[in-house]
Amino acid sequence: DLYHDHGDLEEGIVHHLYSNYDSFILLLKGAQGSKFENCLNYLVVKFEEDYRALISDIIKIKPEIQQDEYMLHWITHMSIDAFIHLLTLEPDEKKAMEHMKLIMKYIVSGWMQLVIRPSNE
Repeated sequence: DLYHDHGDLEEGIVHHLYSNYDSFILLLKGAQGSKFENCLNYLVVKFEEDYRALISDIIKIKPEIQQDEYMLHWITHMSIDAFIHLLTLEPDEKKAMEHMKLIMKYIVSGWMQLVIRPSNE
């Protein structure tokens, strides 16, 4: 199910972030001026590559749809911001995992509506 098949990914990301909590907080809050200051832009590029591959697979099944490049980029930033928000404001990994399940359900549902559109639009 395209709307709900993201649990392993979200759990893996949250677990990885919290397993390396201090390092990620340092990257988020103190990377300015270092070689890591653009790490979030790198993540956006990688996420967009994965999202494009997913959309390509969906279009093979439903050729009547197309991807919206602007919305793809916007939703990618929103997805990454959700993880950053959790990491910077929720120190407990279990609570973060519970929150992220709901957040990802919301994001994925919106993603499917905004990024994938009928070809005639």
